[in-house]
Amino acid sequence: MKKLLFLIMMIVAGNAFTAGTQANEDMAIKRALQSRLNSFFFTIVNEGIRDNERNLEKEAYSKLFKKDYIISNSLKREIVEKYAREISRITADETKLKFDVKQIDYLSNGEAEVVYDIKSKSLKSVPDMLEVDDQTERRILERAKMTESELEAIMKERGNEPAKRNYYNVAIEERINMYEKEAKKVTDEEVILQDLPALMVKVDGKWESENLEKALKGIKE
Repeated sequence: MKKLLFLIMMIVAGNAFTAGTQANEDMAIKRALQSRLNSFFFTIVNEGIRDNERNLEKEAYSKLFKKDYIISNSLKREIVEKYAREISRITADETKLKFDVKQIDYLSNGEAEVVYDIKSKSLKSVPDMLEVDDQTERRILERAKMTESELEAIMKERGNEPAKRNYYNVAIEERINMYEKEAKKVTDEEVILQDLPALMVKVDGKWESENLEKALKGIKE
Protein backbone atom coordinates (compact mmCIF):
# COMPACT_ATOMS: atom_id res chain seq x y z
CA MET A 1 0.00 0.00 0.00
CA LYS A 2 2.77 2.39 0.94
CA LYS A 3 4.55 1.56 -2.31
CA LEU A 4 1.40 2.36 -4.32
CA LEU A 5 0.94 5.69 -2.54
CA PHE A 6 4.58 6.53 -3.18
CA LEU A 7 4.18 5.82 -6.91
CA ILE A 8 1.02 7.96 -7.10
CA MET A 9 2.81 10.84 -5.37
CA MET A 10 5.73 10.57 -7.79
CA ILE A 11 3.37 10.65 -10.80
CA VAL A 12 1.47 13.66 -9.43
CA ALA A 13 4.71 15.49 -8.68
CA GLY A 14 6.01 14.69 -12.16
CA ASN A 15 2.84 15.96 -13.81
CA ALA A 16 2.94 19.13 -11.73
CA PHE A 17 6.57 19.71 -12.71
CA THR A 18 5.77 19.14 -16.40
CA ALA A 19 2.78 21.48 -16.24
CA GLY A 20 4.84 24.14 -14.49
CA THR A 21 7.65 23.81 -17.03
CA GLN A 22 5.25 24.11 -19.98
CA ALA A 23 3.54 27.12 -18.39
CA ASN A 24 6.95 28.79 -18.10
CA GLU A 25 7.76 27.96 -21.72
CA ASP A 26 4.37 29.27 -22.85
CA MET A 27 5.00 32.53 -21.02
CA ALA A 28 8.50 32.84 -22.50
CA ILE A 29 7.12 32.29 -26.00
CA LYS A 30 4.36 34.88 -25.50
CA ARG A 31 6.81 37.48 -24.22
CA ALA A 32 9.30 36.85 -27.03
CA LEU A 33 6.60 37.06 -29.70
CA GLN A 34 5.00 40.18 -28.24
CA SER A 35 8.37 41.90 -28.03
CA ARG A 36 9.13 41.08 -31.67
CA LEU A 37 5.68 42.15 -32.83
CA ASN A 38 5.94 45.45 -30.95
CA SER A 39 9.22 46.11 -32.73
CA PHE A 40 7.78 45.10 -36.12
CA PHE A 41 4.71 47.33 -35.80
CA PHE A 42 6.56 50.33 -34.31
CA THR A 43 7.11 52.02 -37.68
CA ILE A 44 3.61 51.18 -38.92
CA VAL A 45 2.00 52.62 -35.80
CA ASN A 46 4.07 55.81 -35.97
CA GLU A 47 3.13 56.29 -39.62
CA GLY A 48 -0.50 55.88 -38.61
CA ILE A 49 -0.12 58.49 -35.87
CA ARG A 50 1.35 61.00 -38.32
CA ASP A 51 -1.44 60.36 -40.83
CA ASN A 52 -4.01 60.81 -38.06
CA GLU A 53 -2.46 64.14 -37.04
CA ARG A 54 -2.58 65.42 -40.61
CA ASN A 55 -6.25 64.48 -40.94
CA LEU A 56 -7.07 66.07 -37.59
CA GLU A 57 -5.33 69.28 -38.62
CA LYS A 58 -7.42 69.52 -41.79
CA GLU A 59 -10.63 69.03 -39.81
CA ALA A 60 -9.56 71.52 -37.15
CA TYR A 61 -8.75 74.27 -39.68
CA SER A 62 -12.20 73.91 -41.23
CA LYS A 63 -14.22 73.72 -38.00
CA LEU A 64 -12.47 75.73 -35.27
CA PHE A 65 -12.38 79.15 -36.94
CA LYS A 66 -15.44 80.96 -38.24
CA LYS A 67 -15.00 82.57 -41.64
CA ASP A 68 -15.60 86.09 -40.35
CA TYR A 69 -13.04 85.76 -37.53
CA ILE A 70 -9.78 87.62 -38.13
CA ILE A 71 -7.05 85.35 -36.77
CA SER A 72 -3.42 85.31 -37.79
CA ASN A 73 -2.09 82.25 -39.60
CA SER A 74 0.54 81.75 -36.90
CA LEU A 75 -2.09 81.59 -34.13
CA LYS A 76 -4.25 79.26 -36.20
CA ARG A 77 -1.30 76.95 -36.74
CA GLU A 78 -0.40 77.05 -33.03
CA ILE A 79 -3.93 76.10 -31.95
CA VAL A 80 -4.46 73.45 -34.62
CA GLU A 81 -1.14 71.75 -33.95
CA LYS A 82 -1.85 71.65 -30.22
CA TYR A 83 -5.26 70.11 -30.78
CA ALA A 84 -4.06 67.52 -33.32
CA ARG A 85 -1.00 66.56 -31.29
CA GLU A 86 -2.93 65.97 -28.05
CA ILE A 87 -5.88 64.15 -29.63
CA SER A 88 -3.49 61.95 -31.58
CA ARG A 89 -1.48 61.21 -28.41
CA ILE A 90 -4.60 60.19 -26.49
CA THR A 91 -5.77 58.03 -29.38
CA ALA A 92 -2.40 56.28 -29.57
CA ASP A 93 -2.33 55.68 -25.80
CA GLU A 94 -5.86 54.30 -25.72
CA THR A 95 -5.59 52.07 -28.80
CA LYS A 96 -2.29 50.29 -28.26
CA LEU A 97 -2.07 47.01 -30.13
CA LYS A 98 -2.60 43.84 -28.14
CA PHE A 99 -1.24 40.50 -29.32
CA ASP A 100 -3.46 37.72 -28.03
CA VAL A 101 -1.78 34.30 -28.24
CA LYS A 102 -4.56 31.74 -28.69
CA GLN A 103 -2.67 28.52 -29.28
CA ILE A 104 0.84 27.09 -28.88
CA ASP A 105 1.75 23.75 -30.43
CA TYR A 106 5.18 22.35 -29.61
CA LEU A 107 6.77 20.65 -32.60
CA SER A 108 9.82 19.72 -30.52
CA ASN A 109 11.65 20.95 -27.43
CA GLY A 110 13.01 23.88 -29.40
CA GLU A 111 10.31 24.66 -31.92
CA ALA A 112 6.69 25.76 -31.59
CA GLU A 113 3.87 26.99 -33.81
CA VAL A 114 1.79 29.87 -32.46
CA VAL A 115 -1.59 31.25 -33.50
CA TYR A 116 -2.49 34.76 -32.37
CA ASP A 117 -4.86 37.68 -32.95
CA ILE A 118 -4.07 41.39 -33.07
CA LYS A 119 -6.60 43.47 -31.16
CA SER A 120 -7.12 47.09 -30.28
CA LYS A 121 -9.68 49.25 -28.53
CA SER A 122 -11.96 50.94 -31.06
CA LEU A 123 -12.65 54.69 -30.67
CA LYS A 124 -14.93 54.93 -33.69
CA SER A 125 -17.82 55.92 -31.43
CA VAL A 126 -15.87 58.82 -29.85
CA PRO A 127 -16.39 62.16 -31.67
CA ASP A 128 -13.44 64.46 -32.38
CA MET A 129 -15.09 67.17 -30.21
CA LEU A 130 -14.48 69.88 -32.81
CA GLU A 131 -18.18 70.68 -32.70
CA VAL A 132 -19.48 71.27 -29.16
CA ASP A 133 -22.92 71.97 -27.72
CA ASP A 134 -24.11 75.27 -26.26
CA GLN A 135 -23.46 74.18 -22.69
CA THR A 136 -19.82 73.43 -23.45
CA GLU A 137 -19.44 76.72 -25.31
CA ARG A 138 -20.83 78.61 -22.29
CA ARG A 139 -18.34 76.81 -20.06
CA ILE A 140 -15.51 77.81 -22.38
CA LEU A 141 -16.59 81.45 -22.36
CA GLU A 142 -16.84 81.41 -18.58
CA ARG A 143 -13.34 80.01 -18.23
CA ALA A 144 -12.02 82.51 -20.78
CA LYS A 145 -13.73 85.29 -18.79
CA MET A 146 -15.70 86.79 -21.67
CA THR A 147 -19.28 86.98 -22.91
CA GLU A 148 -20.46 85.81 -26.31
CA SER A 149 -20.79 89.39 -27.55
CA GLU A 150 -17.28 90.20 -26.31
CA LEU A 151 -15.95 87.11 -28.08
CA GLU A 152 -17.54 88.13 -31.38
CA ALA A 153 -16.17 91.67 -31.09
CA ILE A 154 -12.66 90.45 -30.29
CA MET A 155 -12.57 87.85 -33.06
CA LYS A 156 -13.85 90.23 -35.76
CA GLU A 157 -11.23 92.90 -35.11
CA ARG A 158 -7.57 92.86 -36.05
CA GLY A 159 -5.12 92.38 -33.22
CA ASN A 160 -6.30 91.23 -29.79
CA GLU A 161 -3.92 88.26 -30.10
CA PRO A 162 -3.60 87.60 -26.33
CA ALA A 163 -7.39 87.50 -25.89
CA LYS A 164 -7.85 85.31 -28.95
CA ARG A 165 -5.10 82.95 -27.83
CA ASN A 166 -6.60 82.75 -24.36
CA TYR A 167 -10.03 81.81 -25.71
CA TYR A 168 -8.72 79.17 -28.10
CA ASN A 169 -6.37 77.66 -25.51
CA VAL A 170 -9.36 77.19 -23.20
CA ALA A 171 -11.52 75.91 -26.06
CA ILE A 172 -8.90 73.37 -27.11
CA GLU A 173 -8.26 72.25 -23.53
CA GLU A 174 -11.98 71.60 -23.03
CA ARG A 175 -12.16 69.57 -26.21
CA ILE A 176 -9.07 67.54 -25.36
CA ASN A 177 -10.35 66.77 -21.86
CA MET A 178 -13.76 65.75 -23.21
CA TYR A 179 -12.17 63.48 -25.82
CA GLU A 180 -9.89 61.81 -23.29
CA LYS A 181 -12.76 61.25 -20.86
CA GLU A 182 -14.89 59.59 -23.54
CA ALA A 183 -11.97 57.56 -24.90
CA LYS A 184 -11.24 56.09 -21.47
CA LYS A 185 -14.85 54.97 -21.13
CA VAL A 186 -14.52 52.66 -24.13
CA THR A 187 -13.76 49.06 -23.22
CA ASP A 188 -14.78 47.18 -26.37
CA GLU A 189 -11.96 45.78 -28.47
CA GLU A 190 -12.00 44.80 -32.11
CA VAL A 191 -9.96 42.11 -33.80
CA ILE A 192 -7.81 43.77 -36.44
CA LEU A 193 -6.14 40.60 -37.72
CA GLN A 194 -7.17 37.08 -36.78
CA ASP A 195 -5.50 33.65 -36.60
CA LEU A 196 -2.04 34.80 -37.60
CA PRO A 197 0.69 32.12 -37.60
CA ALA A 198 4.15 32.43 -36.07
CA LEU A 199 7.00 29.96 -35.85
CA MET A 200 9.07 30.20 -32.68
CA VAL A 201 12.47 28.55 -32.29
CA LYS A 202 14.73 28.29 -29.28
CA VAL A 203 18.22 29.71 -29.81
CA ASP A 204 20.78 29.53 -27.00
CA GLY A 205 18.00 28.92 -24.49
CA LYS A 206 15.83 31.84 -25.66
CA TRP A 207 12.73 31.80 -27.84
CA GLU A 208 12.85 33.82 -31.07
CA SER A 209 10.42 34.32 -33.94
CA GLU A 210 11.50 32.93 -37.28
CA ASN A 211 10.58 34.54 -40.61
CA LEU A 212 8.08 36.87 -38.94
CA GLU A 213 8.35 39.44 -41.72
CA LYS A 214 7.53 36.77 -44.29
CA ALA A 215 4.52 35.61 -42.27
CA LEU A 216 3.25 39.20 -42.03
CA LYS A 217 3.98 40.04 -45.65
CA GLY A 218 1.48 42.52 -47.04
CA ILE A 219 0.66 44.32 -43.78
CA LYS A 220 3.13 47.13 -44.48
CA GLU A 221 1.96 47.46 -48.07
